[in-house]
Amino acid sequence: MNDAEQHQTANRLRQALNEAAECLPNEVLVGLRKNRMVALETFRMRQERQSSGFAHTLVLAAQPLRVVAIAMALSLGLVGTYYWDKFDQANEYEEIDSALLSDELPPEIYSDTGFHSWLERSRSSSP
Repeated sequence: MNDAEQHQTANRLRQALNEAAECLPNEVLVGLRKNRMVALETFRMRQERQSSGFAHTLVLAAQPLRVVAIAMALSLGLVGTYYWDKFDQANEYEEIDSALLSDELPPEIYSDTGFHSWLERSRSSSP
């Protein structure tokens, strides 16, 4: 059944129900009217919830400027997280190095040629 046929069927059904409603007692009509209002309000609330859900978010995100802004924000967050992690790692290395250098060195380290070359490299690289 296509849309046109569905609308025709719905219109015929509505007309038949309206004609049959004229024969119903007034109390029944009032009850039907109340139930119809409740059903319409429920339908409106569902439509509002659906429009404010994920589908609505996709529609808003489809606008090019918003997509670019979201991508830029995510990129900035990613780069910031990367540098923050590197900063924390540098702090950890600094703590380890200062703990090693503040400890007393055993006497045999002074006869190690690798230690002397390391000292020379660290002197030449420091300002």
